[in-house]
Amino acid sequence: MDLGTRGPAVDTALATSVPGVFAAGNLVHAAETADVAALGGRHAARGIAAFLRAGPGPGSAPGPVRLPVTAERPLLWVTPNALRAGGRAPPRGRFVLRSDVCARLARLEVWQDGRRLATGVSFGMKPDRPVRLSASWTSRADPGGGPVTVRLA
Repeated sequence: MDLGTRGPAVDTALATSVPGVFAAGNLVHAAETADVAALGGRHAARGIAAFLRAGPGPGSAPGPVRLPVTAERPLLWVTPNALRAGGRAPPRGRFVLRSDVCARLARLEVWQDGRRLATGVSFGMKPDRPVRLSASWTSRADPGGGPVTVRLA
C-alpha cells in the first residue's frame, strides 16, 4: 500500500507487487472523474491481457524491475508510484500528483541518484487538485539505480 494515495502501490502498467493483481481508477487515486477512472481501467486491461498471455507457469521469468517513484513535500503523492523498467508508459502518458500548496506556476523536477531526469511546469497548482506530469522522462531512468523522486523546484 502507498501511504500517500492510501491505495495500492502500482507500476506504470497498473500492476501491484502481487503477480497478476492490477489496480485502477479511484482505487489508485481517489476523487477522480469517471472518465479518468475508466481510462485507467482500460490501461490496466492491457496489462492484464499481457499477463494472461504470458502465463505465470513454473520456471517463468521473474517480474520486471520496479523502481519506486516518490513525491517530496509539499507534494503529497504521485501515481503510478513505481516505474516498470523497460515497460509501458503510465495511463495517458503521464503521472498524477497532488500537492498541499497553491502556485500559479510550479516547476516540477524528476530526480534519480542526484541526476535530474526531467523538468516540467504545472499551471494553477492547488491543494488536493490533480497535477499532471508527462512521462517522457521514464526512458532516462536507470533500472539499476535508486528510487525516482518528484519535487517542486
